Amino acid sequence: MKSLNILFEDSHCLVVEKFSGLHTLGPNESMQSLLISQIPAQGELPDSGICHRLDQLTSGALFVAKSLTDFEVFRSRFSKDDGGFKKSYLALVETSSTEESGEFDFYFRGRYKSSKKISVYDSGKEVERGRCRWSRRQLRDGLALLEVELLGPGRRHQIRAGLSYLKMPIAGDLLYGAKSAPFFGLHAWKLEWDQNSVICPPPVPWPLQI
Repeated sequence: MKSLNILFEDSHCLVVEKFSGLHTLGPNESMQSLLISQIPAQGELPDSGICHRLDQLTSGALFVAKSLTDFEVFRSRFSKDDGGFKKSYLALVETSSTEESGEFDFYFRGRYKSSKKISVYDSGKEVERGRCRWSRRQLRDGLALLEVELLGPGRRHQIRAGLSYLKMPIAGDLLYGAKSAPFFGLHAWKLEWDQNSVICPPPVPWPLQI
């Protein structure tokens, strides 16, 4: 079993590193089960205090509340446009584009109930709306390293589906059109809230580093 890597801790919360391949929540092979095994008191809280989710293959910073009151406050803040959290990702994408920056404002929904893949639309309901801003950090050999900022609370597969729609699929993301899968190139790099800023370094195997 992996050891919990705590990146930040105070009296209200902790930020831990989520490992690629583990679900965020669940009784087995998840960050939730890892958290409970090493900090048993977290098991008394809803979702063990985990205030947001990352996809199974996505790695990076995961925010955890320490009490029920803190969980309710932080969970609510994560779900709002003006909740005070800034979430930045690193994305390795397959592209030959020379664009240095951009943004998107799309609508995301499954094609059917329990659909594994999310479709992208130019219009829809406000609860389906997802916005991102990105800037390129490196470009080499058909891969670009992007810094991606979520604008708003985020939707399921928002970054993965949105970048694929722009012809820049995440490296290793076969579901959304990547050509190969030596690794999965999406990492929750930085969390900022109040006066705090926590960085989770990207995985070592990435061919491009920040």
